[in-house]
Amino acid sequence: MPSSVTILTTDPVPDRADSHSTIKKPPGMTLSTFTTLSLHPVPLVTFNVRLPSSTYDSITLYPSQPFYIHFPASTLDGAALARHFSGLRSGGKTTPTDLTGSESLVASLKCQMEGLEGWHVNDHVIVVARVLAISSPSPSPSSSRSAPASVDEGSVLEHQRMEQGPEGLMYINRSYRSAGPRIDPPSS
Repeated sequence: MPSSVTILTTDPVPDRADSHSTIKKPPGMTLSTFTTLSLHPVPLVTFNVRLPSSTYDSITLYPSQPFYIHFPASTLDGAALARHFSGLRSGGKTTPTDLTGSESLVASLKCQMEGLEGWHVNDHVIVVARVLAISSPSPSPSSSRSAPASVDEGSVLEHQRMEQGPEGLMYINRSYRSAGPRIDPPSS
């Protein structure tokens, strides 16, 4: 079954063993379980994480610190970015700041844990998060990103009315893909 691809990143946090050091690489992971949960009274999203996970540890260690959900574009660069955070890292330095300005993204959400931890089910945890802001590519070629907008009903509806940009990346049959052409059934 096809699933949308998202990337979760967070800023490095102090290592639990040594409160003065930080995790060397920014915690991050590719998700295929991201979905919206509700819009009213606050926008909420949900996703699943397989445990153990240093990224999950990072977002629960400091639950008031925001993390980011990024939507890679259905391009070679978007697929390479998703692969990088899937655990199949190919080297190089990637930070959450680099992702926010990336041309390889369709949009990004700034989120915060809703509650102190997720719901544990077997070797996974279901996370619920509040959406704090939305950023998306700027329509101007000279500007790579728009400023994040606070999330309320009006801003979500505004994003729904925005001109269609690049499609988001999908994962189907063990490979990254785009959605393909639109299928219109005949009218009756």
